[in-house]
Amino acid sequence: VNIKTHKTARQVIDRAQLDMSTYDLLSKVEVNPVGDQFMIEISAEDQEPEVAKSISLAFANEFVDERNAYY
Repeated sequence: VNIKTHKTARQVIDRAQLDMSTYDLLSKVEVNPVGDQFMIEISAEDQEPEVAKSISLAFANEFVDERNAYY
């Protein structure tokens, strides 16, 4: 599942109540698979640590929601 999309970014912006474009948000985020398991590592960078944390958590929640909807 690729969660680094403009659709997911829009959902993350809404969920975390961020004031930025999907392009800006996606430039702040890295999503990588972890091993052979269905796990991912999400990291976000921002000048404000709390914003980076909110971004990472919102992407993680979107990932879980998408997986739960799929299965």
